[in-house]
Amino acid sequence: MKIEIKTLMLDRNKVNLFLLRIVLLIILCSVLIIVNLMGKIRFISDLREDDVASRSIYSPIDFTYNGPIDELKTRQAKKEAAKKALSVYSRQALKLGPELMARLQGAVNEGLKDSHYKSQAVESIYSIVFSDSLFLNLDEKKRLRDNNVERVIIFDPANNSSKEYLLADIKTVPDGRDEINKTLAKEKLSKKEKDEVFSLISSAIRPNIFFDAEKTDKIRGELENSVSPIYSQINVKKNELIIDKGQVVTKAQLSKIKALSGVYSHRELLPFYLGISILLITFLIVSAIFLRIYFSKVYFSNKELILLSVLFLLCVALGKALEFSPFSSFSVPVAAFPMVYFMLTTNPAVAFVFAALLSIVMGITLSNNIGLLITFFICSITGITAVFKVRRRSHIIQAGLLVGCVQFIAMLGWGVFNNLDYDLILRQALESSFWNSLGTVAILMIVLPILEALFGLVTNITLLELSDFNQPLLKDMVLKAPGTYHHSLMVGNLSEAAAESIGANSLLARVGAYFHDIGKVEKAEYFSENQYDQENKHNVLNPSMSKLVIMNHVKEGVDLAKKYRLRQPITDFILQHHGTSLVYYFYRRALEERDASQDIKEEGFRYLGPKPQTKETAICLLADSVEAAARAIEEPTASKIEDAVHTVINNKFIDGQLDECDLKLKDLEKIARVFTRILTGIYHNRVVYPENKNGTVYKEQPKQDFNIKRNGKENRKIDSL
Repeated sequence: MKIEIKTLMLDRNKVNLFLLRIVLLIILCSVLIIVNLMGKIRFISDLREDDVASRSIYSPIDFTYNGPIDELKTRQAKKEAAKKALSVYSRQALKLGPELMARLQGAVNEGLKDSHYKSQAVESIYSIVFSDSLFLNLDEKKRLRDNNVERVIIFDPANNSSKEYLLADIKTVPDGRDEINKTLAKEKLSKKEKDEVFSLISSAIRPNIFFDAEKTDKIRGELENSVSPIYSQINVKKNELIIDKGQVVTKAQLSKIKALSGVYSHRELLPFYLGISILLITFLIVSAIFLRIYFSKVYFSNKELILLSVLFLLCVALGKALEFSPFSSFSVPVAAFPMVYFMLTTNPAVAFVFAALLSIVMGITLSNNIGLLITFFICSITGITAVFKVRRRSHIIQAGLLVGCVQFIAMLGWGVFNNLDYDLILRQALESSFWNSLGTVAILMIVLPILEALFGLVTNITLLELSDFNQPLLKDMVLKAPGTYHHSLMVGNLSEAAAESIGANSLLARVGAYFHDIGKVEKAEYFSENQYDQENKHNVLNPSMSKLVIMNHVKEGVDLAKKYRLRQPITDFILQHHGTSLVYYFYRRALEERDASQDIKEEGFRYLGPKPQTKETAICLLADSVEAAARAIEEPTASKIEDAVHTVINNKFIDGQLDECDLKLKDLEKIARVFTRILTGIYHNRVVYPENKNGTVYKEQPKQDFNIKRNGKENRKIDSL
């Protein structure tokens, strides 16, 4: 039943791992497709007027675009618009004076006896002449007709309003008089009365609308201004050469390139987008397969895989943002992201592959420029190399400056290769290298600590801070467990030297070893290195209880690591420095003291593990055991120490404690030589001196371990590492 449950859990974990990788791949591919769809076709990288084209550009389609403004056609269009402007006439009111009005009513009253009819007649005649009547000068109306004017605008100052009128609806003075005759003919008046009324009213009729030049000019100006400039139409044929390689870019050529980008529709861009997407997605999938085969440990590490994905997405997002900025594409600090990965994982091989992946993707995504791709890759490799042993934040600035210098050289080489103008090369190389260097330093300073905290990783800078002996945990160990502290320093130095010999992270090995036994602080007196002349407390405990006390220092150490917020790589040293080793001494005691009915199993006296997963934790496990074994040698000699070292390493190898790390047999041989050399230097035989005149025998004082007593100068030197 337990086997079935365990198998089911393993299958479920495999499914979860597979699904996580599929999700990450889908996210990365989707981002790349979206980024390319957001982009605009850039036929030449960062092309500006007076630059020298680094490659030839041909039009892939026929298109027409607006060239410079056609001044002649624009002026003609404005004139045509001005001609359509209606003439404005201002109106003046016509009024009958009191005297004329009295004479008019008197003339009508003489022939009329009915007052009602009299009133209607006066009102009718009055309305003909004065009710909204517009009278235009006869010659002016003739001129307007000759010019085919059909409408005019009448401005009435009385109510400050304007209104369009048909020219046909506007009367002249003769037209008004004809209307009077027609109206009077309908009235029951004598001829004498009609003549007198006609004479009186006719004398009041005169033109009451006059041409307003100021308002007319204003309307014409507005119509002229409403006319948009007329551009000359420039036709470009398919496969037409827009600019040749090496030419200085003119304003007209730059306009043609921009126009081509504008008229190239998404439908026409479909092959481009589809091709780029297929290339990038295929590249990502092949890279994932490569990682799975050759770097399976990274591939199956969720933490590292997510870290790579986050860095990849950050780089693509930053590059796309800068694409729409005034900065050159060469200014994108692509090198910073492989540098961040390497500083967090110290895995140069994967960092190299990641640098190649980013360089290719960014080179294609930004401008499909081989020079950009090559420059990104060279800078990335330079950056990874520059941060190989970064231990201070000032080293980050130096690495950023080095990346900028190498980019400057790379851009110069690319410019000379393409036979570009030297002034242009220098200007662009200096500008891009400066911004790239500054961006690289900024990303390392800002992004590195954030990702370090989020993923629980450590950089050499953090490790160096942890190695300070004023660190609270180490100070506590000095006070409560000085023997363990001394042992940890010894293991740290052994681990550092061994890690250095096989190319592992020596600083991580040393600092991890400093903290590997912090769990002993809680019950320091139960561990032999802290007992001195005291009675061994295990003498009064049965083997099973002693075993629990000894093994519990791992759990106590993990609890302290959580309390003091130590990162996972340091906690791994606490968990893995014994692996699943057997607590042999108490296991033997248990076998010796057992009753006939007791069944003592070896599994009950083994640490819970896990076994060391990295070279550094495996080295710490070996150094821990070797240092303890060397201390137990009576009258140590070089041969005895060498035998002890090989015995311990062989036993750990045979016991399977090194099965899950990357150590090879040749690495173990190098580690054994380093351990032997250092331990022989510490535990060598002492010279016995002859008696002096007083009969006192002088012996060479025991050589002080270099980790315990150092003068101030040495302290300062070691602390500064």
